[in-house]
Amino acid sequence: MNCEETESVNDEIQSQEFFDKGIQENVLRGEKRIGRVKKFIPVIIKTEILLFFLFIIGYCFGSNFLLGLFFVAYPIHSLFVFFVLISSLAIYCVWLYHILSNLRKFTGTRFSPKIAVACSLLLGIGQLLTCFIFKDILTHQKEVLDAHGIDTTSIPTTTPVSPLLLGLGILLILLLCTLGASSYMVVFVLLTLFFPVIPYFFIFKVAFDIFAIIILLIYMNLVQQPILNEKAIAQLNIGNIKATNPDKEINPEINGSPAENDEIPQDNP
Repeated sequence: MNCEETESVNDEIQSQEFFDKGIQENVLRGEKRIGRVKKFIPVIIKTEILLFFLFIIGYCFGSNFLLGLFFVAYPIHSLFVFFVLISSLAIYCVWLYHILSNLRKFTGTRFSPKIAVACSLLLGIGQLLTCFIFKDILTHQKEVLDAHGIDTTSIPTTTPVSPLLLGLGILLILLLCTLGASSYMVVFVLLTLFFPVIPYFFIFKVAFDIFAIIILLIYMNLVQQPILNEKAIAQLNIGNIKATNPDKEINPEINGSPAENDEIPQDNP
């Protein structure tokens, strides 16, 4: 006769603790991304202004030293901006995957984690789909919190406008590049981002850096509300464990062993 083995209370708490830890790690991941963006944007702006004045002063006074310094700092700064964008994108994709994965343990979502990440990587179209991905996340987070009696009147569930405008802007730029410029000009403009072939084409780099800053700001603001909601869900989950097991102290070191202060019964001789 086979009997189903029931899970012990300690095993249930351990499983729940691990689950809460995963949510909290994703919250920290999102907060790390916001902190990184806040730190890097002032650096990009200050370096941009410094490069501009470096070129103007060097050109006006005919200083080969300042112009040489400009030509060295120009590609380094461009590489730095690309690094910030790529690293932020990587953290964002990991965060997006886990927030949907964690949310699916409570309720269903329209977008699966893998599909959401894949859609986000599509240039232009991905930004348009981001609106609906975040609307899906916010809507289901609100449902989970509402089901547990948490006030969610401040949680927006409307389609975010900023990534929608960003996606339309990217598609328009791609369309103009395809229709109005030759492939030679496109390659030339891309080269000027790293190498100032003609110093006056510095305007292309400035435009690109401004565009990069706009992207970083949009996504920084976009992830803030889902992170707050995920943090509330994690805290709510821990509260439910304490409510169902009031006599158990929740800590990460629970392993089924007796507590330190418990008396160990001894056999009478």
